[in-house]
This record gives sequence, structure tokens and C-alpha cells, in this order.
Amino acid sequence: MLDFAETLLQISASTIDIFINQLKVKGTIVVEERDEEEWVYLREFYEAEVFVAGKLIRLDNVKNRKQIANIKEKLEKQEISNKIELSEKQREAIYTVNKNNVCVITGGPGTGKTTIIKSIIELYKREGKKVVLCAPTRKSSKENDRNNRRTCYDSS
Repeated sequence: MLDFAETLLQISASTIDIFINQLKVKGTIVVEERDEEEWVYLREFYEAEVFVAGKLIRLDNVKNRKQIANIKEKLEKQEISNKIELSEKQREAIYTVNKNNVCVITGGPGTGKTTIIKSIIELYKREGKKVVLCAPTRKSSKENDRNNRRTCYDSS
């Protein structure tokens, strides 16, 4: 990686090392040792990721009160009534959401994220459960808070 930085910045590795050490001393960056490699993060991003990871772990450790019994059968009925056929990966994602308190749904365009989320919302609404979604962008959700840091949509 240092070779890449040398080429990109057109400066020597020793100069890069001096600047990295200066940024560490100033507290601007965090350098983390992982798998015998050094990973460099801007302090604000590192602290934000640690904070979010801690919250996700805390949420995941809470008792699952939203699990739907017989979800496979209910999802099959929903597919028939909505005249859609989910892929095996989409079904697997829905079962995972049902089983776990916290899930992150990712994928490129056209991979079925919206279909998964719509199916989850419909399943939970039919069970009388409240659904709250959070996303980092306006495009992903319906409301944006004042600070533009998170977006939450309450489906009820």
C-alpha cells in the first residue's frame, strides 16, 4: 500500500512515514494494527464506526421480540398474493431479518434490496408489529433529520 501512496503522491516512503507520524501525534488519524498490516483512519470516521458498531452489538444482544412464527409459510402466501417470486437469496435475507435483531441489507443496483424491504414491512405489518427503517441517505428512506446524519422511516 505504501508503494501505491508513493506513486500517487509522488513522494518517498520516508516522507509519507514522517507525515503519518505527525498526524498520529496531532490525533488527526488512528492507526490500527490488523493482520500484520497497519490500517489508517481519519479519527472522526474511526470513532463514528466504533460508536455505530457498539450500538449494533448492543441491539443485537437484546431479546428478539419481533420474530414471526412460521415465516416460511407466511412468506409463501405473501408471494402468491403479491404475484411475485423472490429469489432464494431474497428469502434467505428475510429469514435472517426475522431471526436477528440487527441486519444490514446491502447490494448493488437491481439485486432486490427494495423488494426484500417491502416484503419485510408487509410481513411485520400483517403481524401487527411496528417497523422502523434507518438509512444514511434520503434516497434510501422517507424523512431526513435536521443534521443530515441519519434517516429514519416509521412505517406505522
